[in-house]
Amino acid sequence: MPEPAAGDDQVQISFRVPYELKMRFEQAVLYRSVRERRKVTATAALIEQVEAFIEHEERQRA
Repeated sequence: MPEPAAGDDQVQISFRVPYELKMRFEQAVLYRSVRERRKVTATAALIEQVEAFIEHEERQRA
């Protein structure tokens, strides 16, 4: 995989999901924001889940 350009510490990940899953995800992000009484962004929620997935897979390999 190519390295990002100098000074670029973030990359974009794009993928398609079923419409219903997208709607459920957006609703879950909204509910979490209300529950935690702070703004939760979809990006932050996805990054949290990606990090948890990677940690899980790394533990499985160890």
